[in-house]
Amino acid sequence: MSDTLTNKEIDELVKLGKDIQAGLSCDANGTGEPCRTDRLDAVSNMKRYLEIHDYDVIAPGKYEEDEQKVRTLGPNNPEGA
Repeated sequence: MSDTLTNKEIDELVKLGKDIQAGLSCDANGTGEPCRTDRLDAVSNMKRYLEIHDYDVIAPGKYEEDEQKVRTLGPNNPEGA
């Protein structure tokens, strides 16, 4: 693991940043809330942005295997968190 980003990662961060901002600025419904498709795309881009910075991103409830991990490592398990 390195604290230094590669030029390729920096270029990807710049693109992701622009895409995140664009996705959250959509207001097609006039409600001030970004469109669902654009919001979900922005979330996906945010996830990748964090991963470039070595963050592990999970979405409890989104994936069945993650649900199992949460139950396995839960407070009722003596070996859990």
